[in-house]
Amino acid sequence: MPILFTTCSVRNLKRKTEEVWKRTIRGERKICLGLLRCLLYPLSFPYFLAFLVFRKIQSMVQEELLCPVISIGNITLGGTGKTSLTILLSKKLETMGYKVAILCTGYGGRREGKVETKSPEEFGDEAFLITNSVERSSVWAGRDRLKMAKKALEEGAEVIVMDDGMQYFKIKKDLEIVMLNALSPFGYGYLFPRGALREPLSGLKRADVLILNNAELKKGKERILQRLREINPSSILLEANYAPSELLTLPGEEKVPIEWLKGKRVMGIAGIGSPEGFKKTLERLAGEVVFRPFPDHHHFSQAELIALQEEAKESASEAIVITDKDGVKVKGLLEENFPLKLPFFVLSVELKLSSEEELWRRVGEVLRKKAPQKGS
Repeated sequence: MPILFTTCSVRNLKRKTEEVWKRTIRGERKICLGLLRCLLYPLSFPYFLAFLVFRKIQSMVQEELLCPVISIGNITLGGTGKTSLTILLSKKLETMGYKVAILCTGYGGRREGKVETKSPEEFGDEAFLITNSVERSSVWAGRDRLKMAKKALEEGAEVIVMDDGMQYFKIKKDLEIVMLNALSPFGYGYLFPRGALREPLSGLKRADVLILNNAELKKGKERILQRLREINPSSILLEANYAPSELLTLPGEEKVPIEWLKGKRVMGIAGIGSPEGFKKTLERLAGEVVFRPFPDHHHFSQAELIALQEEAKESASEAIVITDKDGVKVKGLLEENFPLKLPFFVLSVELKLSSEEELWRRVGEVLRKKAPQKGS
């Protein structure tokens, strides 16, 4: 009789597989993981060849658009803060009077095109989060970002911001911003799947701006900054960190003082690319944190949330705290006759840049060359 996997079983398998892979590439000293590293190492070579072919094919059909294109990307798999910077930059451009179009992959969504929905399942969690975070910018989701860009231009876009655009070569970029997570900036030194690099570190030479995120959480960050200067001495080099901004109840989204967390034992849940940063932020705010990471873009089920709530109660946690990105997916599940026994909170964070004026100066240079000039 064939084994039937439930949706939860598949999700758990994916979660455990990702956990083992991360432990493997981090260099954890266990014989079985060492053997797995030996098996993964040769697989990085066909991946690299596939990347070279992909880049060549896309570069051959590259097009320059009539408006400025600002790309925000990363060189590693996992979260670096791209979406947070996309939102920050788009809001800044809005205040300058520009009509902004944001291009994202729409990962995990069922549709592509202009994002006009109240459900994160339609266009993906990141596209939905960005849409809810900006005021006048349009958001376009789809793998074919060139197609999305042309549609945005037809609707009068004056500036295009491309989220996760570093490895997209069909569009000529006027400004390439690359973000790195200080907790794992160089993908453990290897290309996927032996490491977490999307492309060789030499790709950082394409960057006009390099931003090291979670900088204050990393001891010895100076060595990372020095290596970045050696790889690309001509780029602007900035640091970034997350600062907690709001604590919101779910599903009601009522504001609660962040100080409520002080001294309390809470369960933290994060289905994002780099959950370590969220964990450390939460640990600085709460008394004790029971942390449960999930794969990036994880689609929670109501059964999972019920199980997590029971686990939180058994660990004497007083609340469950999740990320912005997870909140847009979890909110609906908590509204559907959920047996709420513990408070759920979304901890919102803001990206704070060092020497922020350097970034805006560089953005301003690009706008003056190609965008319509605004009054202020």
